[in-house]
Amino acid sequence: MPEPPSSPKDIKLSPKKWYKRKLLIYPVIIVVVIIGIIYYGMGNVNKPSIGVVTNPTPAQQAAGLSFNFTPHAVTGSYISFAYPKLLSVDSTAQKPQYPILESHVYKYNDTGSWLLAIAVTDLQSDSLKADSSYYARLLNPTEYRLSTVVVKNNSFQVMTDTQAVGFSKVAFSLHNNMSADISLNVNDDSGTANPQKAFNIALGSFSWR
Repeated sequence: MPEPPSSPKDIKLSPKKWYKRKLLIYPVIIVVVIIGIIYYGMGNVNKPSIGVVTNPTPAQQAAGLSFNFTPHAVTGSYISFAYPKLLSVDSTAQKPQYPILESHVYKYNDTGSWLLAIAVTDLQSDSLKADSSYYARLLNPTEYRLSTVVVKNNSFQVMTDTQAVGFSKVAFSLHNNMSADISLNVNDDSGTANPQKAFNIALGSFSWR
């Protein structure tokens, strides 16, 4: 009886057996390829996508905003004025306490924030230097630029914050030992045209009663 072959190389298959074994290998290869394709596809689906985020330009920001500049009239105890309807009453604003006689605060939130505040203060003086808000700015000319603005026979001393980001102006009006402070602060970088338009509405409609 012959001895078994010492290694696989010594095994010689008949052509028929070799052909059958080759046919069995093909399905295995196909299955392995399909599994590899599925695994690769699932990996791409579950992998987080990578994108580039860019900030909108000021022009794009302004284009997406809806500004209603229709004036809304207000009649107070000492003054009358109007504010653009894009602003809403700030219900959280504190009630005036002496020497503040009257106070109105309005706000608007967009890419930044808008705050319009109008207050009447009893100075007991015929000089705006008695108004601490005015005098503090007057003592700091490197930051605050003073100008005189006349609108419909009303003269305002306007302080512009030259270092503010956005828009920051306060107009002061003196009348019978009282001062009216009209301030608008807009903290965004969408330009000054719309804030200036809102500020002009307040100044153009202002009057003492």
